[in-house]
Amino acid sequence: RNPDSLPPCQLSHLRWMLQKDLALKQDFLLLGAPELARDRRHLLFLYAALVGREVEYISLTRDTSDADLKQRKEVYNKKSTFVNQAPVRAALHGRLLVLDGLEKAER
Repeated sequence: RNPDSLPPCQLSHLRWMLQKDLALKQDFLLLGAPELARDRRHLLFLYAALVGREVEYISLTRDTSDADLKQRKEVYNKKSTFVNQAPVRAALHGRLLVLDGLEKAER
């Protein structure tokens, strides 16, 4: 999609994201009403495409534990291994992280 065809509000948000991420080297968090979550996801995926970054995604629920955000022990071929979860992979590989449903998390 051509950025020139985006609504001014979205262009403003994209400009802010670019400044935070690329110019200031700071993390950013998009928050808002739950009914606008789809719009925030769309904006983030548009940003990722514009800057050529990959995205890690995790859907949070009330049952999501802190262990679900770190590593999980899994068994493959009778051997147990620890598998990095989305937040860890995002940090290790410089990817953007989507924590969908953050408002549902209790901790």
